[in-house]
Order: sequence, then structure tokens, then C-alpha cells
Amino acid sequence: MSGDQMCRKLGWMMGLCIAMTAVTAMGQASAPASQPATPVAIEDALMPDGPFNGVSLDDLLSLLRQKIPGFNSVVIRAPGTPADYPAFGNLSVKNVTLGQFLDVVRASFPGVVVQRIDGRIDPVYVVHIFTPPGMPATPEETATKGSGETTSPVVKVYSLQDTVNALADGGDTTKALNDVLSLLQTALDQQGGSDQALLKVHQPTMMLIFKGSPTQMIVLEQTLNALGPNVSSEAQKLKSQYSQALQHFSTLRQQDQETITALRGQVDNLNAQIPVLQNQLVVLKAQLLETTNAAGKPKG
Repeated sequence: MSGDQMCRKLGWMMGLCIAMTAVTAMGQASAPASQPATPVAIEDALMPDGPFNGVSLDDLLSLLRQKIPGFNSVVIRAPGTPADYPAFGNLSVKNVTLGQFLDVVRASFPGVVVQRIDGRIDPVYVVHIFTPPGMPATPEETATKGSGETTSPVVKVYSLQDTVNALADGGDTTKALNDVLSLLQTALDQQGGSDQALLKVHQPTMMLIFKGSPTQMIVLEQTLNALGPNVSSEAQKLKSQYSQALQHFSTLRQQDQETITALRGQVDNLNAQIPVLQNQLVVLKAQLLETTNAAGKPKG
């Protein structure tokens, strides 16, 4: 073997050793990343189990603020509303989520409106409590009415965009908006009373401006809640999408694991060849040195 051929073979073997070392490092660095923990949505958190007989809504909300991280609530009670309204006469819960409990409150107590306000970190739930129609007035309210004072009208702004878009389902939003307004007006007319509620709509933004009594506001918000998307259905849809995404991730992770196992097998095979190649490299170096020395000697 000539000196040039030996040098080329030596260079090739050194390059192969370097490449196998790089593959080994790559295989060691390819461990699959752990799946990040998915935070539990506040409304999916479980409330404490147990009977809550005779407990007022205010006290139960206070307990939930202590037991459920991230849950914040504010109770706004209209003037003249009984301090113990609403109260749970006979309530026993087990495996009930916060969202389900709030839906029960909305459906069970006239005059109670729960509004979620999202923030930068956690949402806050504003609970408006009014005296429901037919409930005896408190002495404070009776004295107020006897003195000739009347309850000031309430002015509030609502976004109808989600409701209208859901009803339109890609169709005519103007017709859907008119249908929503017609239903709201019909519900308010059924409530009765001498004062007429005022509804105005800013159509470009689909914002509804309401002016009326607290009782009329209760009727309006109950109607809007009935028009809104079904919370349970939406939650089930999201859970299904999450389950599908999780299954897809698991499949990809399994494929990655199989690829990594195959690569590690190749790396192990290459690692087994390294000592042999290193021995051959030593022999070639010795032969190269011997050939170089022989080539340098003068011919006699």
C-alpha cells in the first residue's frame, strides 16, 4: 500500500470515528420531552362535598373562595333585598363542579344573576341579587316605597355578538339580531309593570343598551342566558377535542419513541465497531510511520 493510499484510508477512518461520536451524542439528547401538565379550568374544579342545609349563598361563596384556588366572587345586593336571600334549605352535593353549581343557582333562584368577568389572570364572578317578584318586601323597602321614593332605573350594556352569531350559524346576522330583540321585548312585555323597559342596539358592534327596573333586568338576563350556548354541551365538545388531541400526541410520542429506539440500536452497533476501528487506526499509523521512514532512507 502506497503512502498516499494509507493517508487517505487513515483520514477516512478518523472521519468515521468523529461521525459515530456525533451520532452517539444525538441519540443521548433525543429523549422525549415530558408532557406539560394541563391546568384545570376553574369551572371544572370540584366543590367540597357535603350537606349545606340552611346555608346562605353568601356563606357558601365565601367557602368556595377558600377551597377553590383562583375562584373570586363579588356579591352585589340590591337595596331592600332580604339579607338571607337566597338560602339553601336542603342542599347536598357530591362530585359537583363549580360550573354546575353556578348553573343550579341561576336556574333555582329568581332575582339572582351570575355574571363572569374575565381578567388577565383569573375571572371574577359578580352575583347580582334582587328581590324576586312576589317576595314580601323588607321593612327598609316598605319604608322607602311609603315615603314616595321609587327605585332608580338600571342602565346596563350587553354584547349580543356571540348569541347572534350562534343563531345565524353563518347566515343572515341581521335577521338573527331582530329575532333576538323580538324575543327580549316579548319577555319584558310578559313581566308587566307600568314602566316600559328601553332597549337600544348599536348594530355595528351588536351591543345592547338596556334601561329599566332591576326586575326587568332579571327577566332580560334570564332570557339572554337561555339564548346562550349550552355550557354542558360546549364543555363536552371541548373535552372531546382535548381527548382527540391527547390521543394524537400519544401516537406521535410512541412513533418518536420507536424511532429513538431504532437510532439507539444503530448507535450501539457503531459503538461496538469503534474499538476495532481504533485498533486498525493504530496499526495504520504504525504502517504509515514505517513507510514514511522507509521512503526517507536513501537507496543504497
